[in-house]
Amino acid sequence: MTEKPRQAARMLATIGLRLLAALVGLLLVMSTGWVADTVLDPGANLWLALTAPEILQAEGYQPASLWQRLILPAGLLLVSSVAFYFLGRELLPPRNLNSLSGNSVRPARTIVASLSFFKPGQPVGMREADNGDRYFCVEKAGALEEKLCPATLEAAVLANREDNVLGNWQQTLRLVAWHYQKHQVRNPGQLPAMKLVLICTSKAWPQFETVRQLLQSFMPGLSVERYPQQVGDQDMEALYTAYREAINDAKQQGVQEKDVMVDATGGTKTSSIVAAMVTLAHDDLRFQYINNYGDPEFFDAAIRNQPSFA
Repeated sequence: MTEKPRQAARMLATIGLRLLAALVGLLLVMSTGWVADTVLDPGANLWLALTAPEILQAEGYQPASLWQRLILPAGLLLVSSVAFYFLGRELLPPRNLNSLSGNSVRPARTIVASLSFFKPGQPVGMREADNGDRYFCVEKAGALEEKLCPATLEAAVLANREDNVLGNWQQTLRLVAWHYQKHQVRNPGQLPAMKLVLICTSKAWPQFETVRQLLQSFMPGLSVERYPQQVGDQDMEALYTAYREAINDAKQQGVQEKDVMVDATGGTKTSSIVAAMVTLAHDDLRFQYINNYGDPEFFDAAIRNQPSFA
């Protein structure tokens, strides 16, 4: 299903929810009135109806009919109140707009991010020397440059601007590294069972294999996959669809929503905006952004209504 039929389906679902909310609201008002009428009735002494029904009978009231008159509207009041509460959760605007501290965030099992187009130059792969040194190979102006990579993941993450040999892909490394290292602390001696799904534009598409080699050379066991379709770097609708489908694929594979992290660091500014937007309709879906110091910033935001790209 493409995004336009999805938008139509969401619009019809919203209209249906609003009509249902109006009906439930009417029942809520009516049942409240019925309960009030019964309770305020001079003969509606529930204690007497339970303990001394003969007194009410002498006054001309039937206790059985009294209970029947109360139970039905009270039941409707309870049901309509609960229904109205849950409908309100679906229809009302923002619920959460929170930033999170790293201590309160659990490491993700699946991260969905956009791949930044590497520049300057064209990355062509990784090379490992006989002594174990790793080189990041970049072609510039027809010449091949081999850049010695840091020995450890920690060193690559912390490298400053002068010592960074990974260019703008250092941020790609960083957006996974925090979660990878947290898993290592929680499960020492085990390779973290993590997956990174990268959404690629037409420019970044041919660079995927190189970034996969780069990430896996620093983080063994990391699964790096590419979203199966190229997307336009300014096409908000296509980007939104790509993020949603990647998230849904992870959930279909048994990953809980709270174990999925959407990253807003890589790609263009448009993809960063869309990455944040896609989390808004989900209570347990969070997004992160890697700041200029290499530290992840986490956010939990929820707005009920789906965005429109009309």
